[in-house]
Amino acid sequence: MAFNYKQASRILMGMLESKDHITAEHCRNVARLAVKLGKACGFKRKELHDLEFGALLHDVDKLKVPNELFEKLRNGSQLTKEDYEILIKHASLQGTIPFEDKMPRIAQDCQRLHHENFDGTGYPNGLKGDQIPLHVMVLQVADTYDAFTLELPIRKGQTKDQTLFTLRQLAGTILNPELVEKFIRIMTPETVEPS
Repeated sequence: MAFNYKQASRILMGMLESKDHITAEHCRNVARLAVKLGKACGFKRKELHDLEFGALLHDVDKLKVPNELFEKLRNGSQLTKEDYEILIKHASLQGTIPFEDKMPRIAQDCQRLHHENFDGTGYPNGLKGDQIPLHVMVLQVADTYDAFTLELPIRKGQTKDQTLFTLRQLAGTILNPELVEKFIRIMTPETVEPS
């Protein structure tokens, strides 16, 4: 029997929504943006479906984060070294959902590897550059954009222009520079010269 993306998404997004509606909204935004960038990268229909599913569930690991730590994340409180260790341990699907073995590889990669950085400073594996799958790097650009524009109780979101500027600053460190430029072109309509 084929894996039912819609049913799986509904179940997990319902769980995420009940834990934190802001995270659920962020995941929906990221999925939409990742698909846009994936199309610009020439992803095929199946890859786009898997990318959308993976992007939608990229923060599903937050279901495993203890409520006290989740409150710290939501409120922008100072995290301890122990808090960071818990977060790094939770960057894995294992045990979060009962049907993880049926999830497409792209979706599993998006969830497990979206904290890897282009320059190798991320976690959990310290992957660098092309060691990070393209679909994960696409997700990272969309994730970073939405994280900066999202309105949170602790801070106001940046404008689109401010965030695109921030993405350029992160290109080559956290984010793939080519994908950043492609994303900026997508998000910035062409100026039509008057004839």
